[in-house]
Amino acid sequence: ARSRLIALESVQAIPIQMKIELQLKRSIFFSNGKQFTADDILQTYQLIKDERFLSPYRPYIQGIRKIKKISPFQVRIIFNPPIANWKNHLVFKILNHHELKSVSPGTFRDQIFSGTGPLEFKHIYRPRQIILAPNRYNHLKKIPRYREIHYDVIAYSHHHLFKLQKGEVDIIDIEPELMASCQREPKLKRQFTVVPYQKFGYTYLVFNLTRKRITLNIRKAFFNFLHTGNFMQRFLKKRGVAVKTPFLLLNQRIPVPRYDQPPVIQPLKSQVRLRILCNRGSQIRSTFIQFLAKGIRKYRIELVPEFVEHQLMLDRLRKKDFDIAISGFLLDLDFDLSDVLASKGYFNYAGYRSEKMDQLLKTGLLKQDRTEREMIYLDAHHQWQKDLPILPLFNLYYHKGISKRILIPKHLPVMIDSSGDFLQDFDRWLYKSGKHINLSPNKNEPR
Repeated sequence: ARSRLIALESVQAIPIQMKIELQLKRSIFFSNGKQFTADDILQTYQLIKDERFLSPYRPYIQGIRKIKKISPFQVRIIFNPPIANWKNHLVFKILNHHELKSVSPGTFRDQIFSGTGPLEFKHIYRPRQIILAPNRYNHLKKIPRYREIHYDVIAYSHHHLFKLQKGEVDIIDIEPELMASCQREPKLKRQFTVVPYQKFGYTYLVFNLTRKRITLNIRKAFFNFLHTGNFMQRFLKKRGVAVKTPFLLLNQRIPVPRYDQPPVIQPLKSQVRLRILCNRGSQIRSTFIQFLAKGIRKYRIELVPEFVEHQLMLDRLRKKDFDIAISGFLLDLDFDLSDVLASKGYFNYAGYRSEKMDQLLKTGLLKQDRTEREMIYLDAHHQWQKDLPILPLFNLYYHKGISKRILIPKHLPVMIDSSGDFLQDFDRWLYKSGKHINLSPNKNEPR
């Protein structure tokens, strides 16, 4: 991807001293009218460093040693020893330092912050709807194409198609189960356009290694059942691809384990009963658990599903309040998995501790040559296979359903990573009549 300087006049890199200097534009304003300055960058960085705030961007600043304010509109970023994917670590969002003055660790998660982009939050109706409106302080000074943009969370995924057919919405996510229906019904495909794309990530099982009953033998049983047979292919039914390694860029290089080469498993002396945690809103994960629970019984393992709301699930993962969980994440387009597999990784829900893995992950970040890095992460893959703290499952195929009224831009993203968005550039989406796209759920009141 190409980078564009939106909020910066210039960027000066000084590789020998491992630092970059940013000259900020003076024409950038937050949606609350406050000017974008060096203080915003510095205080955002300090907040992310503070462990009390539990910022999800904390892993991204591990390569930064120091951020220094040179002047109100000039900042110097000094890095630790150079890391291969340092640009991936500069994607955290900058907050307005005036709004940070009243924020505490207890209120941080619920705070709605101002931004400097072309849109701002107008209303948030949790958990069902977000309404965006043009940022009146937008530095681009363009005439807004939209009066409002509505993002709706529809409770039941099968309602998506009905709303699209009725013209109540213009763009929807098509769940894998619904995609199968669309392919069987040509009439549906004539009513809207289906656009495929992929996400760089996967669904996975995480084992709570802090619980003694989650033994390596049990983890090997899951690996053997899920990865050495044809279970994944039968379950997916061409809705996605099986993932054979946590290091997704290596997935094409890893051979499928053969039937005659499963991990060595000792017979379980007695029946083991384990609870498996799952997000209540995911139909495909719920179905997967049902199939998994039935098949894993031959190893004398009984799975008891627990379906909870998304936020509660995240809280329980962080507190290690589970036996096994099924979750998923989007990744940066890189080999590195320090967030997940390093001992101090922010998303190390398994409680995994391995000195060898920590060293491999650290070495992989310090190497600049791609071939050298690939060999290091192959070693990390083999270490993962010995320990099995998590078990990658599948990467689904994703689709957008788009109303036939919409003129679809020529160049659309084919792969979305952790900081991407399929609908990132709204300005290119138009009605075929020349009017601008309507993302309002109320067809009688165009937005």
